[in-house]
Amino acid sequence: NCDLILMTTRGGSKVQRWVMGGVTEQVLRMSPIPVLPVRSQTALPKQGHVRRVIVPVDGSKLAEAVVPWARDLSRFLKARLVFLHVYPMGPAGLSGRNEDNYESLSKRMVRLVESLREVGVKAVFKLQRGDAADRILKFADRDDLIVTTTHGFGGFKRWVFGSVAEKLIHEAPIPVLVYKTPAQAKVKALVEAS
Repeated sequence: NCDLILMTTRGGSKVQRWVMGGVTEQVLRMSPIPVLPVRSQTALPKQGHVRRVIVPVDGSKLAEAVVPWARDLSRFLKARLVFLHVYPMGPAGLSGRNEDNYESLSKRMVRLVESLREVGVKAVFKLQRGDAADRILKFADRDDLIVTTTHGFGGFKRWVFGSVAEKLIHEAPIPVLVYKTPAQAKVKALVEAS
């Protein structure tokens, strides 16, 4: 009946970066609730507190399902909430379809940011270009916390190797909170059915 699992992990060298540790990896794969793995060598924020909560958004409902969690976390930490969208750049820039998708996402994010500001949450929407995981990692700094979603394809037991969320978890020098929407929905459905 808890809301969040917080655990430390050894992390490791570049060679070991994809092996976070048996227990942590299993909890990340199987937990139906959000998990916050923190590497034992993670440096404390410079100012002693989290300055920004970064939420990567890709335009999907899954990515935006974490908004209530991120909002409450930002309030609790007295941190700015940053919605970050990274779109891939081809040789000719944005294609027409990508530009339409970005316009739709941008309008939704502007409305969301305004509604959050109305209730006292400092929120902004930012844009980066390039590889999603790489740009998110470069955007984040020591005073930040990343809150990301993962699909959890295949139920609770299968991790999605190669995903942006996984790369963030394994390579970010700061904590990354992992929120699995399908698992949350399944647990809620089970609770309501009982």
